[in-house]
Amino acid sequence: MYGLAIIFLFFFSLILWIVLTRLAVKFGRKIFTRMLPQYGWAGKAGAFAGFMLLMGGWIVKWEIENWQAVRHAEEACKKTGVWVYVDPEEWKRTVGGEEAWRELGYYPYAGTSKEVGTRYPETVNFEGIEYQFSSRENARVAWYTNFKLSNKPYVSLWSEIYYDAVSKRVLYKATTSYLQQPSIEEGFKGFFWSGEKDCRSIYKLKQREVFHQFIYLPTNHKGS
Repeated sequence: MYGLAIIFLFFFSLILWIVLTRLAVKFGRKIFTRMLPQYGWAGKAGAFAGFMLLMGGWIVKWEIENWQAVRHAEEACKKTGVWVYVDPEEWKRTVGGEEAWRELGYYPYAGTSKEVGTRYPETVNFEGIEYQFSSRENARVAWYTNFKLSNKPYVSLWSEIYYDAVSKRVLYKATTSYLQQPSIEEGFKGFFWSGEKDCRSIYKLKQREVFHQFIYLPTNHKGS
């Protein structure tokens, strides 16, 4: 029901805007023609002025906002990547060797609610940033996130860390960013944006590779 209301409001606003813009163009042409009857271009100038008054100014504003958001997204993309803080082989030795590491496996949901605040801290402060518990990966490793690294409009920048609850060390960190278009609730703004600037693909394969170095998934390890 809410979605239908939004769609109705959107098209109603669009029709109203078009009608008002056409009226503004019409009256602008008449006013300029009366003010400057000696000039043949007065009607066109008036029509253009009427158009800009109701629509053109907003389009320019949205284009500027889009340009600024894309610049912010490009800056955020420079912070995207994967950083490993503990050598995977060293960590395997820490947990007791190859067999012990395989036994840890991947059990993301087992006993999670009971272990938050006991085995796994609710938050981890790393490099001056507070990360919130998201989920466990197995009996030692938990996943923490921070989704509030960017205060720029339409730019999302978030980071996730993988934390060993026993040694209390961060194994690795992955940060990603993307530019999100305005939603339909925000009117026509999205029609004038140049698309989505997505940085997730930059680190996605690397993040998956590093994840498999720390978390044993039998289906993803040939010959195991």
